[in-house]
This record gives sequence, C-alpha cells and structure tokens, in this order.
Amino acid sequence: MAAQLCPNCGHRRMFWSIDEEVTPLTHWHCGLCHYSALEDESRESTCPACGAEKSYLMLSDPSGAFWFCLACQSRLSAGLA
Repeated sequence: MAAQLCPNCGHRRMFWSIDEEVTPLTHWHCGLCHYSALEDESRESTCPACGAEKSYLMLSDPSGAFWFCLACQSRLSAGLA
C-alpha cells in the first residue's frame, strides 16, 4: 500500500486500514504527525479542483468532516460541498 499525503502535516506518511469488527469506516493514520481520521468509502468522488478520480475523500476527525483530495491536497468543509 502506498503512503498518501496527510491533510494535517502535508507529508506522504498517511496509511489506511479497515477493522470491520470495530467500524465499517476506513481509518487513516499519519505515521509522522499521528493525525487520524475516518473515511466513508461510499462518499469518495472525483476532485473538483484537479479532476483526480476516486481521490476526493470525505474524512472525519475530532474537528469535523471535510473533503480532502489525495492528489492535489485541496480541502473543503463538508458543509460547503
């Protein structure tokens, strides 16, 4: 599995895992800054900023839900999408 860009620190140290016994959501965790977020894979989309397919993710962390593109790092509050 390839490391992805972290929405918190911007480094390519973000990895995902799934534990269906705990939650059906995908857990994202940064090995550098220890940021973590949950993703509902049914909400992934094409990024409106760069056009990358299946790279625009709905992530949720303690500060709220937001859209984040793994390709270009665009970020948009979930309430604005």
